[in-house]
This record gives sequence, C-alpha cells and structure tokens, in this order.
Amino acid sequence: MKQNKWTVIILFPFTVCALFLAQFFDLQGYPFESNVFLGVFGSGLLTVMVALINYATERRRTLETFWVIGHKAIRAFNKYPIDGSFDDKIESILLINEFDFDAFGDAYTAIDFLFCNKRLKKRIFNEIYCPIRDASYTISNSASNIVRLRRSVPGNAELLEPYVTKVDQELIKTETFESKLRGKYVYNRITRMCNDRFEGFYRKIMYPLKKQEEQENAD
Repeated sequence: MKQNKWTVIILFPFTVCALFLAQFFDLQGYPFESNVFLGVFGSGLLTVMVALINYATERRRTLETFWVIGHKAIRAFNKYPIDGSFDDKIESILLINEFDFDAFGDAYTAIDFLFCNKRLKKRIFNEIYCPIRDASYTISNSASNIVRLRRSVPGNAELLEPYVTKVDQELIKTETFESKLRGKYVYNRITRMCNDRFEGFYRKIMYPLKKQEEQENAD
C-alpha cells in the first residue's frame, strides 16, 4: 500500500512535466527532444496507472486485514464473563492475554491512504485502534501481575482482586434504563463500541464504491 502510494506521488508530477516538455519542444521545432519526452510521459503514465491499480488492490486487502484482526481481538475480549465468578474472570484474563495484539498494531501501521491519509488514520486510531490497544494493555498488565502473585502468594484472592477490578472497569459497562420497570443493562463496552464503529464508518472507508452503489440504489 505504501510503496504504490509513493510511486504515484513521486512519478505523477514527473509524468505531467514530461508531457509539458514534449509539447514545449514540439512547438519550438525540436521533434527529437519532443519524442524523447513523449516516451518518458508514456512510460511514466503506464507506471502510474499500474501503481494505482496495485494501490487499490492493496488498499482493500490492508483494510480487510485490519478488519479481520480487529474482529478477532473483539472476540477475544468477548470471552470475558460479564456475570462470571471471580475464578472465571481470572482464567479469562489469562486466556485473552494469549491473543497476539501485536498483529493488530502491525495491521494498523500498514494502513497508508493515498488521499486524506492523516484524517482517516487519525479517526481509525482514535475510534478503533486506541480502545483495543488500551484494553489490551490493561489485560496484559493484569495477567502478568496475576501470574506473578499466584506464584509468590498462592491462594490469596485479595491480592488479585484489584487487577480483576481494573479489567472490569475497562471492559464492562452498566447502563440503567426505565420503561415500565427500572433495570440495569450490563455489556462488554469494548466489544460493542468497536463492532459498531467497524460496521459504521470503517466499512464505508473500506468499501467506498459499495457506499456509492447503495446510495444510487436507494435513490
């Protein structure tokens, strides 16, 4: 994605300049020089077109990779029991920590848009990457301390409780609702939030042509 992007950015201006120079030398009566720059223009234009096609392919593949790994991370967080016992939560923290969150970071780093790169990457970073990254840091920190304390002070649940509480605060959210009855709705905050954002703005970025087709069909 990055290689094809920079190929277009670097070669396109030179290709345009070659066209102008070919026209300039033709007007000045230098056919040989004009033909040389026409040849440069043709080869440059072909290279730019190939790079654009490759970029479009790599763009979709890179965004889909981030999508797939991101959903795997969401499914990993979804293993954390909302109403589970203390022991169940301990085991789920250790299980979630086995997920390769570094691959998720690598997938984000590989994203490099040709247009509006800074704005689009910033939104992905703030709304999807950061929540998953921060939650993974909490899981990793809690898991490492749980393992350490289990080895040094086995059977002491009071020492492990603060690390379970941290994960609860990071992943679990409780909302109250009122209709005919008053109640509480408890859910995995990271799973719901990131899934909604993947299905919302991220899908539109990943498949921009599908968005246009849907709008045309709606009309």
